[in-house]
Amino acid sequence: MIYWGMSGHGHDASISVYDDANKLYSINSDKKYHDEDMINLCKAVAKPDKIIWYENPYLKGLRQMMAGQSNFISRNNVSKILKELDLNCKWDYVPHHASHAAAYYNSGFDKAIIVSIDSIGEFNCTTVWAAYGLKMKMIGKVNYPDSLGLFYSAMTKAAGFIPNKEEKKFEELANSIKTKTGPLKLSTKNCLRDVERMIIAHSWAPMFTENFHRGIGDKFKKYSPEDIAYATQIVFEDLIIKIFKHWSGNSTNFILTGGCAFNQGVRNRITKEFPWRDLYVPLNPGDGGSSAGAVLYYLHSKVKHNKPN
Repeated sequence: MIYWGMSGHGHDASISVYDDANKLYSINSDKKYHDEDMINLCKAVAKPDKIIWYENPYLKGLRQMMAGQSNFISRNNVSKILKELDLNCKWDYVPHHASHAAAYYNSGFDKAIIVSIDSIGEFNCTTVWAAYGLKMKMIGKVNYPDSLGLFYSAMTKAAGFIPNKEEKKFEELANSIKTKTGPLKLSTKNCLRDVERMIIAHSWAPMFTENFHRGIGDKFKKYSPEDIAYATQIVFEDLIIKIFKHWSGNSTNFILTGGCAFNQGVRNRITKEFPWRDLYVPLNPGDGGSSAGAVLYYLHSKVKHNKPN
């Protein structure tokens, strides 16, 4: 059976073509939407018998409605989206963070602790999974609006960068301060203090006093971009290390996935803090890699959805 995994209409659009569990082809775009060329290239490999969408459109629409976002119905009408692309086969979906966590099936591990962190899935923003053999189980979650991804993007914008686009530049600016010798400037220390004040204490879950979905306004305008970048990166890394320390148990294998896994500083901190454990990060841990994860999770899951298709 030919499956197409599809992700898009959020961040990077992608398609992965599978013959059962055997991957035949994949294509990614830096645009939100699938175009005719992508569809035709995939059809030339194999036309789909079934499409697996990378997230639950009904739950996502509900969250968008609750958050006061516009066009939450049309934005999540997968049947219409596929029809407009001349894709008329049956379709199903898997949860957004399951699509990320399914990177496990390409890791080479036979067991692992998986941490998936992004801006928002349907409601989940951070999830923790235990994987053994072919099975994965979610063992921890943090829901919207407590989002590490939104936190990092909001602070990226506060420093004068473009959110969801220039986070790498923001991280590079933070690293330029981290690698300097000598004591931190007083303003940098004060900025770090103010960032830390937005954190709600918890044994492991990243929780905040702010909803970062629409930014942070001018709360940090008195600080330089360098101060904001350094403080944000330090807190970001510390919160993720806290997650791994809490859930690591006896596992010798870690997987970090979701859009936040693009952050190289976090990867380096995990490797430094847990030198006796192996870390796997998929080549594309963001939504662009979720088309493959959607198929893999679907094939390994017995979950059935009640939906009219």
